[in-house]
Amino acid sequence: MIRRWPPAVVLLAPLAAAGCATAPSTTSVRTATARTATTHTTGTEATATVSDAVRGVGLAAFRDNGCGGCHTFLPAGAGGSVGPDLDTKPVEDAQRAHMPVAAFVRRSIVDPNAYISPGYPKNVMPHGFDTTLSKRQLSDLVAVIAAASP
Repeated sequence: MIRRWPPAVVLLAPLAAAGCATAPSTTSVRTATARTATTHTTGTEATATVSDAVRGVGLAAFRDNGCGGCHTFLPAGAGGSVGPDLDTKPVEDAQRAHMPVAAFVRRSIVDPNAYISPGYPKNVMPHGFDTTLSKRQLSDLVAVIAAASP
């Protein structure tokens, strides 16, 4: 007789094989894949979506590296005013720099003096996030900021 495994076991088996200590519940798997945040399309840029996993890593990187001390960013509950407001300025500044929003945000994080938003001074944002953040943290942080921009 052939044993048929429940769908949850079939879906979670690769996670266990990959070395995860505990597998998420079926509910959390469905939730994590079902919810996304959508940005508005601007110009020729494609609509971006951010999964819960990307959002979690990106927001954790934002919080853990003190970004909220200087930047306002509503998804992280941050209200800093030393640096540009990340809820609105990335789109405006990316357009001025003639760059896609995600590329502009990444460049602004790894090379903060490459473009200075009008009204803000140079040499205020720390350098070195390209080495202190993992590749995943950096890419997820960029995705979260770019996706939250109007």
